[in-house]
Amino acid sequence: MSENGFERLLTEGFLFEGTTIRGETLRASYGSGYGEGAVIGNPEGLRSWKVRVGALPNVEGENTVNAGEHGLQTRFKYLFDFFVRHNVQNARKPFWVRDPVDGRDYLAEIDADEMDFRMLSRVVMSTGLTLKQRRVFGQTSPGDAASENNQEI
Repeated sequence: MSENGFERLLTEGFLFEGTTIRGETLRASYGSGYGEGAVIGNPEGLRSWKVRVGALPNVEGENTVNAGEHGLQTRFKYLFDFFVRHNVQNARKPFWVRDPVDGRDYLAEIDADEMDFRMLSRVVMSTGLTLKQRRVFGQTSPGDAASENNQEI
């Protein structure tokens, strides 16, 4: 569950509503349609994702996920504990998330400063939780695209 020191967010049951990519540029407009620009950030841009979960019950059963070293947890408890581990205890420590568009793994963070039980349910089930790409010196991100095993037994 930990790859190169970073935990992987378990996204089974998540609905990725959008993947956004933003470039960082300087632009100059000289009028009458004339202008120019320069890329000042990473030429691959920065991604962000909006994720929702249709239901986030805190009842064991089919809503239980295997959180590896953290044991079996309800999806609600897993997500809340994940937020605490990454945004509270470790000052927005990045984690791996797989982009559903290109199938590559990116380091990301949850874009929220605080969270309580009600807020988590309300945000994740209505407007969605925002994840933002992170870069860490010395760590390659994004990773290679997931490879499919097309062999059947």
